[in-house]
Amino acid sequence: MTELREIKTNCRFCGYQCGLLATVKKGKVLAVKPDPSRFPNDEKIMNGCRRWRQAVAILEHPDRINYPLKRVGRRGSGQWERITWDQALDEIAEKLRQLKEQYGPETLATSIGGPHTTFWPLHRFLSLFGSPNNVGIGQICWNPGIWANTLTFGWPLDLDFNPEITSCLMLWGVNPAESDNSLLWRTILQYSRDSNPLIVVDPRCTRAAERAKIWLPVRPGTDPILALGLINVIITEDLYDHEFVNNWCHGFAALCEHVKDYTPTYVAQKTGVSSEKIIEAARLFATAKPAALHSGRGIDQLGS
Repeated sequence: MTELREIKTNCRFCGYQCGLLATVKKGKVLAVKPDPSRFPNDEKIMNGCRRWRQAVAILEHPDRINYPLKRVGRRGSGQWERITWDQALDEIAEKLRQLKEQYGPETLATSIGGPHTTFWPLHRFLSLFGSPNNVGIGQICWNPGIWANTLTFGWPLDLDFNPEITSCLMLWGVNPAESDNSLLWRTILQYSRDSNPLIVVDPRCTRAAERAKIWLPVRPGTDPILALGLINVIITEDLYDHEFVNNWCHGFAALCEHVKDYTPTYVAQKTGVSSEKIIEAARLFATAKPAALHSGRGIDQLGS
């Protein structure tokens, strides 16, 4: 009798790649379950997700492509034959070589979905090939926020917060209760339950907004105006850290000049958020130290 084995693996259905334990017999996965020893380190969190439960069904689905297939009929005829990996790689490499010689390296482009395991290797491959054309969701998802943080704080830095030391958390254009019902949302819930101040910027009264000390229901598309209005209050009321600005900031004088016209009254007219709420949020965020800002796709995809 072949012994069952339990192997550590990961769910591949989102970028978190939560830890799983797979029950395997003769190389076949029979079942998967959460691995409490790895992220998110809590079975209750994973029990709220439906994705990882589909792993076995998808692995064994008859339409899943596990080997290279080469078209043998007319395009669109659906006629394919199985070939070896060596043949597939050799033919693809030769075709790419011919295209590069004839049209140049920029003739090659790739397009991907979620950046699970292919995103960074594709960047490296295209860099070596000589093409900048690796496109996909990164331009409107995750990358804008990462680059903004990198230019502001340095690399590497991701959007996160430490509930043990954060005195105020601002959620801007992110709805983790629906889009990220994982460790992040559970951490935010506990953070608010511990009476820590939460500021939520969202046109809708989301579940996060319901738990907020201050909810700023910004008019869609006016988020940059609201941001400049908050900065206006912080500068006008002298709530910023002078030592930090003097030692680490560039262009602060120009910023002060730029935000002069973004008074709470003007910003309220443009954004639909009351001037009182704008002032209250700016004061809270500036004086609660340290404070954290967690933005999401609502900002990445704004395009303003």
